[in-house]
Parts: sequence; C-alpha cells; structure tokens
Amino acid sequence: MNADKSAQTIKNIIGIQNNLRSIYDHSLSEAEWQIPNETFLMVEPFLRPGLKYLEIGIGKTDLAEKIAEAGCFVTGIAVSAVALADYKEEHPVFELILDDIETGLQNLKQREFELIAATTALESVSDLDDALSLLQEQLAPNGLLCFSDVRTRVEIEQSLKRQGFKLLEEKVLFSDSESESKHQRRIILAASLA
Repeated sequence: MNADKSAQTIKNIIGIQNNLRSIYDHSLSEAEWQIPNETFLMVEPFLRPGLKYLEIGIGKTDLAEKIAEAGCFVTGIAVSAVALADYKEEHPVFELILDDIETGLQNLKQREFELIAATTALESVSDLDDALSLLQEQLAPNGLLCFSDVRTRVEIEQSLKRQGFKLLEEKVLFSDSESESKHQRRIILAASLA
C-alpha cells in the first residue's frame, strides 16, 4: 500500500507541475535564462558529432537544439508529460522520456551518455550526493556533467568529490544583476573520474 501512496503522490506532483508550466516559463529571472547559454559555452569545446547527450529537465531552452546542431544525439527527460508532448512536437528527432531524478531515473537504466546537463534540475533536489550518484551511473567513462546549483562552492565540491567527479570549471551568476549580495547561482562543469 505504501508504494501505491508514493505513486499517487508522484502523479499528483506531476499534475501540479503540468498546470504550473506556463506560469513557470514566464516567471524565470534573467539569470535563469542565462544558464542554458552559459552551459553551452562551457560544453561547446567538448561537442563532436555522434556524442550522446542527456538533458535532465529538458524544457523551453535552446541548449538541446544547439547541442543537436553540433551533431550530437539528444535525449531529454522531464517530469511533465504535457511539456514532453509539446517538446516532441517541436523536436521529433530528440528522444524524450518521462522520468524524474528524485525517483531514480527508472527509465534510463543501462544507458550511458558522454555529456549530461541539468541546467536547473539539481537545484531543487533534496540530496545532491544522491543525484550526482545517479548521474554518475549514466555517464560513460570520462564523461562530463554540467549543472547549475545554488549551494556553496564548498558543498558542491565536496559532493562532487564524494561521487567521483573532478571540478573542471565554475561560473558564478547572480539572481539579481544589480546586487552581488543576493543568492549566487553557479554553473559547474565536472568530469567523471570513473
């Protein structure tokens, strides 16, 4: 019965997310819309035709489009069936999967990607170590992970190290461009040491 309750709770959350999708897209701050562009600049030197790319929380950004233009194979996951249906209509060549990092990426088992990006998806996970561990399982040997987060650099570095990653690059964005005292958002590029 506990599993049934958990499944129903997840369905309820997904329903709420589907209903709030349009509100969310219109409410993103300037810094949040910069994240996909800054992420692309970080990963661009590593792109090559045929590279297998996974985007956690694929959405209305052009990050996946730019990566596909470089000849990479794009797989994207989202927790919203409505968002995936819209995105699939716009990008029929992308492999789009309904899944969630908080529930263990059940639909991606036994898959490997050379590059994974999570532009804002990891910011709300309850346990960064667990999320990084899941992503480590999806990365090919020496694969790259690029993500944004609002945790401190020390917290991020410790989690990366515990999960077998090496920090390669960091860019700091601010949620309010007029004040550096506001909450910082970091874009991290890390390499798998596995």
